[in-house]
Amino acid sequence: MKNQESISAILLLDIIRGYSKLTYKNNTYYFKHFQVFKSLENAEFELDSFNSAVKRGIKTEDQLIELAIKRKSWSEKEEGEIKNLKWMIQKSEKAVLKISDPTSKRAFEKSIEAQKQELEELESKRFSVVSHSAERFAEKRRLYSEASQNVFRDEAMEDPLDQDDLFEVFPVISQKIEELNNSKNLLHAAYSPSFFDIYTIMYRSPHEIFKMNIFNVTIWQKKILFYASVLLNKLKNYDMPDEVREDPVRLFEYRPQEDGSPQNKNVVHGVDDLRRKMAQKGGKLSAEDF
Repeated sequence: MKNQESISAILLLDIIRGYSKLTYKNNTYYFKHFQVFKSLENAEFELDSFNSAVKRGIKTEDQLIELAIKRKSWSEKEEGEIKNLKWMIQKSEKAVLKISDPTSKRAFEKSIEAQKQELEELESKRFSVVSHSAERFAEKRRLYSEASQNVFRDEAMEDPLDQDDLFEVFPVISQKIEELNNSKNLLHAAYSPSFFDIYTIMYRSPHEIFKMNIFNVTIWQKKILFYASVLLNKLKNYDMPDEVREDPVRLFEYRPQEDGSPQNKNVVHGVDDLRRKMAQKGGKLSAEDF
């Protein structure tokens, strides 16, 4: 299993050069990263595909959810629990930053992991309900269209895959896109010294790093510059604990009012209350606790 450092290094290489090497059944393929301008055109294609699907009678996500509720294969309670858990996880991750006691912190983090696991299970069940919606149909058409324009057999990118081979390799392409879209991966890549040191020197003219304009910059080059900009601004403008400074994900999510501002000093007592409630309830918190 790859660790975060190796994932970040490979993704950073891919983002800088604008393409990824993919291996499937001992064959190497080259995936050219989507450009921002072309991605906007493909967004229009996705919307057209969605409208076409609706006209053909394919149900939307909302319609499928409503039908599943009537058939009792899904419920309004589960729909609400997804929103509730997302809110609780966000609040819990902010609250854990205020806990200094290692034992309490581990217990709190364990509670967050349990919430994330519950959310993952609910979202997986919901996906099984909406997987054949008009939205998913349009999304798949867009991804397949983008892949057909950007996957090649050769590094010079002159020999595109035919439809049969593209269909076979598509799961590998989707996995790479998922890795590139993962905000945690992008934050670690942006904070890597190999990139972040250069960014801190060139932050006044970041477009020069990739010699980019709106027509040639890739969507992941744009994203990594955005993340690096936010991280640098946080480091320059706010004091924070070392554990936050060393973690790009926590640094990105850090808010200055969370630590040390007068209006939030009382929040520390709120965290103590949460810890007591968590102990009383066997390590689980609910929205009402917040």
